[in-house]
Amino acid sequence: MRIDLIRKIAGSVFTRLLAASLAAGLCLDLLVFGAIHFYRERHLEGYEQILIGQYVDYLLADLGDPPDFKRAGAIARRTTIVIAYRSQNRRWSTSDTIPQIPPDVRRAFQVKPGMIAGFYRGHHFARVKTRDGELTFIVPRHASLKKEATLALLVLLGLMTGIMAGTYFYIRWVLKPLRWLKEGATAVGGGNLRHRVPEKRSDEFRDLAESFNKMTRRVNDMLRGKEQLLLDISHELRSPVTRMKLELEFLPGSPTRESLREDICEVERMVTQILDAARMQKSAAELNLRPVDLAQLIPIATEAIAQRAPGIRIGNLPPLTAVVDPEKVLTVLSNILENALKYASESTRPVEISLGSDDGNATIKVRDFGIGIPKEAQPYLFEPFFRVDGSRSRETGGYGLGLSLCKTIMRAHGGRIDIESELARGTSVTLTFPLSPQPGEVR
Repeated sequence: MRIDLIRKIAGSVFTRLLAASLAAGLCLDLLVFGAIHFYRERHLEGYEQILIGQYVDYLLADLGDPPDFKRAGAIARRTTIVIAYRSQNRRWSTSDTIPQIPPDVRRAFQVKPGMIAGFYRGHHFARVKTRDGELTFIVPRHASLKKEATLALLVLLGLMTGIMAGTYFYIRWVLKPLRWLKEGATAVGGGNLRHRVPEKRSDEFRDLAESFNKMTRRVNDMLRGKEQLLLDISHELRSPVTRMKLELEFLPGSPTRESLREDICEVERMVTQILDAARMQKSAAELNLRPVDLAQLIPIATEAIAQRAPGIRIGNLPPLTAVVDPEKVLTVLSNILENALKYASESTRPVEISLGSDDGNATIKVRDFGIGIPKEAQPYLFEPFFRVDGSRSRETGGYGLGLSLCKTIMRAHGGRIDIESELARGTSVTLTFPLSPQPGEVR
């Protein structure tokens, strides 16, 4: 789980843009630092060598040869430079608090023959070979320098942190419309065509949001028009179907008459089921919610069909109370159990139904061991009038409205319905109800 989260964060557009911004800033810093260093190495270092050489020559002339300790003390008091001398016969220093400069300092360069200068532990120094020994001039690091350097470092870190935080929140703000679009795509993919993406920006994301909302409105209007057309046709068919049934009664009895009667009754049943399904779709959001023990609903749903082959086996039913509309839940259970029994042969194991809980939700699982559903058909199971059996024969029955109604009722409860199936091994349907009321929006 943690690895998946890390991969998700690392692969997000936001993380990549932030990393690109930080990398670009780092490259610019390195480029500026390299340019300054190159300029220093090429141009400033020569001037430093000249100045150091001239100043050391001035000090050597003032000290004399051999160097005079008293003159060295006067210079040290006047300039704060520490002067140390070492020869075979003499050794002295104007201060005892400065560390000894080792002979092999890495950060040192040759000013001129017999003179080197460098940097050691925060102290600048120049070392000169004299006739009888060696003189070392040390510019000690001030006590306040370390505090100033620490303060400067903290200020620099604070500024860098502020810049990084500002970059983070700015990129997050710029990419916020992408999160709105993602939420919109998820909502529309779940069937909520009333969802609209905010159009708060004045950039390309606003154009994208407008196009998305126009597309959603158009799809919603198309589906509503399709549903309304179907309802209008169904209403209009009722009158001619009734007239045909009446006129059929005046025809003499014959096999043709009976065949026509069956066809007319089939049309009447289809029209009635379409109108009833439309009525239930509209009333699905009008829930009569109350606390109900789901364990008590399952035996009620199975009572009327328990004797049908291959039978129903009720599994574990722990007491789980959810705020639901019991009549609507019974409608969903009846549809699911009818399908399970319809597509399970008499020789298979009984249909299993059980109740459980998962992550604060109540789950009802219905599993059959029948013919199963092809994978290519599974994404369309909740579409109105979709049937796995494309022949739409009378033997298989139904008009493909049951699962669509079940999904509408489950969404109205803030829950969901999931189907897993494998050919020749059966189908498993899971109904998930929140244990606290979270009614959803129904299109």
